[in-house]
Amino acid sequence: AENLNEKLTFQTKQALDNPSFLKISDDKIELSQIFNWYINDFGGTKRTIVAFINQYRSNPIKLRDNISYYDYDWTLNDTQSSIKTKDNADFRYVVSSTIPQGTYEFKAFNNLYSQDVNNQRSTFFTTIFSGLYGLNRRVNVGIAGRFRAVSNHSGESSPFDVFGFRNTTSQRIGLTALGPIVRVAPVQKWKNFSIQSTFTFPIGKDLGGNPWIDWDGAFWNTQFFNDFTLSSKFSLFTEIDLLIEDIGFDFENSAYRVSTPVTLIGSYFPTPKTTFYIISGYSPFWQATYDYFYQVGTGAKYQFTPDFEVELLYTAFRNKYILTNDGNAATYNLGIRYNL
Repeated sequence: AENLNEKLTFQTKQALDNPSFLKISDDKIELSQIFNWYINDFGGTKRTIVAFINQYRSNPIKLRDNISYYDYDWTLNDTQSSIKTKDNADFRYVVSSTIPQGTYEFKAFNNLYSQDVNNQRSTFFTTIFSGLYGLNRRVNVGIAGRFRAVSNHSGESSPFDVFGFRNTTSQRIGLTALGPIVRVAPVQKWKNFSIQSTFTFPIGKDLGGNPWIDWDGAFWNTQFFNDFTLSSKFSLFTEIDLLIEDIGFDFENSAYRVSTPVTLIGSYFPTPKTTFYIISGYSPFWQATYDYFYQVGTGAKYQFTPDFEVELLYTAFRNKYILTNDGNAATYNLGIRYNL
């Protein structure tokens, strides 16, 4: 970047001194169609075009009446080999990269989690939403939050009962957390590596009551993202988190929960707009009584436009409690991304 202008000047001189690019004879000058198509960029007249050329030519040329434009050679663009070398991975949206300066990114990831253990069904519907703004190419800032609904029922029940969106003895609903989010690309040459930190504060009272809907304390999640392009149609996404939940609620006893989730996503890009992927994740909880969860699943993304993407994901979910009690759990997810 530091030498960009010097390199452009060098290439301009090379082109305008090249007799196959600028064709000059005693009575005429033949110019590339580039000067015709973009004539306004060169001053708008043939006289100003010649003045531009003479800034870079080793031997200046004189203005002649007979100035024409030769046909543009499209051969390179038409070759099948150039089409075949296009990389589908280059067209995709990369989750781990920061967004450009002056742009906005809005995301809503809707997660329906339901478990059935000992004839007791617990279901959570969570919308994790965020808005990011590109301060510059390496630093993004914004706001993030959680909207959540919970439903607990015994006996015959459906995961979709949670969409009743009621506040009863067995159901709750509400906006539960809100706070700042920062994403940084710390190493300039690692364009697909970033660190994102989100700190949300609880909204509402007695969130950890009955039924439990969210933590009564603050929530701090620092995520390390990296995306590796494996070939023109495959990539591997990695994520390692440091998650601290329920900060400050029981300050006297320093009660909070720490976990370090790890996620791997292998993606396949059959077309520039379509992604199919498999996901696996494992999260240990570092507390007095060791706990964990893991999940595996499959998903797909489709870019309706470069700025609008929809994602569907299903995962099978297990933890120590579910396995011990011969239960089952799964997540159903809908993600939406819009860039502005």
